Amino acid sequence: MRQRFEAWLEIFRRSWRLDRRMSASVLGLLVLTNAAFLTGGLALRALVNAAIDRDLRAVLLAAGLAAVAWAVVDIGFLVEQELRMDISDRLGMFDLDEEIQRLVAGIPTLDHLENPQYLDRLELVRGQGSVLVQACWALLYSASNFLRVLITLVLLGSVHPALFGLALFALPPLILKRVGPARARKAQLAAAETARLERHLFGLLTDPRAAPELRITGSEAALARQVEDAWRTEGAIETRARYIGAAATALGWTLFMVGYVAGLFYVVYLVARGERTIGDLVLAVALAGQLRSQFEQAISQTAPLFAGIAALEPFLWLRRYAERKAEGGIGGPAPDRLDGGVRLQDLTFRYPGQDRDALSGVTLDLPAGRVVAVVGEHGSGKTTMVKLLTGLYQPSSGTIRVDDVPLGELDLTAWRAACAAVFQDFGRYRTTVRSAVGVGDAGRMDDRARISAALAAANASAIVEALPHGLDTRLGQEFGGVELSEGQWQRVGLARGAMREHPLLLVLDEPTAALDATSEYEVFQAQHDISRAHAAARGTITLIVTHRFSTIAMADLIVVLHDGRVVEQGDHATLMRANGRYAETFRLQQEAGAAGVGVNLD
Repeated sequence: MRQRFEAWLEIFRRSWRLDRRMSASVLGLLVLTNAAFLTGGLALRALVNAAIDRDLRAVLLAAGLAAVAWAVVDIGFLVEQELRMDISDRLGMFDLDEEIQRLVAGIPTLDHLENPQYLDRLELVRGQGSVLVQACWALLYSASNFLRVLITLVLLGSVHPALFGLALFALPPLILKRVGPARARKAQLAAAETARLERHLFGLLTDPRAAPELRITGSEAALARQVEDAWRTEGAIETRARYIGAAATALGWTLFMVGYVAGLFYVVYLVARGERTIGDLVLAVALAGQLRSQFEQAISQTAPLFAGIAALEPFLWLRRYAERKAEGGIGGPAPDRLDGGVRLQDLTFRYPGQDRDALSGVTLDLPAGRVVAVVGEHGSGKTTMVKLLTGLYQPSSGTIRVDDVPLGELDLTAWRAACAAVFQDFGRYRTTVRSAVGVGDAGRMDDRARISAALAAANASAIVEALPHGLDTRLGQEFGGVELSEGQWQRVGLARGAMREHPLLLVLDEPTAALDATSEYEVFQAQHDISRAHAAARGTITLIVTHRFSTIAMADLIVVLHDGRVVEQGDHATLMRANGRYAETFRLQQEAGAAGVGVNLD
């Protein structure tokens, strides 16, 4: 509760900083409209009594006062609502939504992106910045509405104290109204995973890259049925919650109407006995009717409040989660160069929800200034090792030491700034070539000379020269650009990985999977020369992950992984003499290559 209160207070402060004049106007209008409402009620009773007494001057005065008061109430409400919505939209879109994006992008590791708890809460808070701000102001507006209700009850009590009892009949709608939002919050969280599945499947159906396979296999209808099933499951969970909430709300208003009708009959009884005036009766009828609408309005304003609470809980959860994760990214600076290298000591890692280790007890030295090739079958732990070395995951146990300093004690942002990587599942950025390559070193995105050098290092200069606008050509047909072949996209990815000059760790994870054998050899030959230059400058370790053996014989150290463990290591000649797993597979690949057949470690 304390954190929730502090969050609301923080949003109020942000609103004030965003636009003090508009925030002050909203607060002023809330006070003004309540004062006008009280004045209008008193003026209404004075008007009726003056009319009965045939006091024309008093009638005109009371009528004028009532007209002005009700005009202020109505116009003030409309203006206040517009101003409040404007603040909510601006603050939500340009501040809170941006913060939510920072919470997602700012976590230094990647394990949260595979954490269902995290993803479900992200689903609930995505794009909900304006909802959070509206809820904050709705809290204040609801307080203003309930103050107006209190004014109404005071005026009704001036007719007869028994009419205060209408407040008791207002409690059931207030209490039972909470049932619906509470059920809705639980339903949203329960259905969040199904909602993510539904969007994922829909994305497959509309993704042009998946379209050929879906068309050939004829699986579009099957996927569409799965989308519909997911949608129906999600809808059933949320519909059940809405039915329960609607039933509770209807019961609350039924109880209120019983008290409302009883109160009016009682005032009619008092007037008939001469104990109250006609003005009292008119005031009671008008205010009792308004009381119902006021309660309805006050309670309806709790809807955005509860919607905000539904988004606030996961928002605060994400903030706490990000803060905990960020603590692990604070440490010392990365070294200027590697002297000893990187050591993996008894390293073990298991993905969340899995029943086996992806890496188990790995102890390995990666010497500074060396080219290291890591080979193994799919699922042997190659890419997992890369993600641990680059700090994208934290090991379950064991340590990674950089020149004898634990990686966990380094600033992960600084360490990553000293790394460069090209992954098998590389990004296909639908931007200009300049941006798609330059993003590899964000600080040099506008350095056209550096970008051209990176393209040359990836043997991609000819591709760019053939494009209509060179570096400024937009890529991707989705936005009216040029579509590249898979091999061309991969060369752009290789260029992106070459943007950083002299990194401490250069990772090439299946970097040539989409290239033919000749192009692959050219890339690796060029990369070998670049790696030697990096090694001389900063003691760079080049880590090549691949299942093709034809190009890794040049590596200084070859590491063979199997079932998450290191089963062999050494240079090519040493491993061939050992006549083990590596030698057997290397010979098979050579024979298969001669016969035109591919063989992997699998």
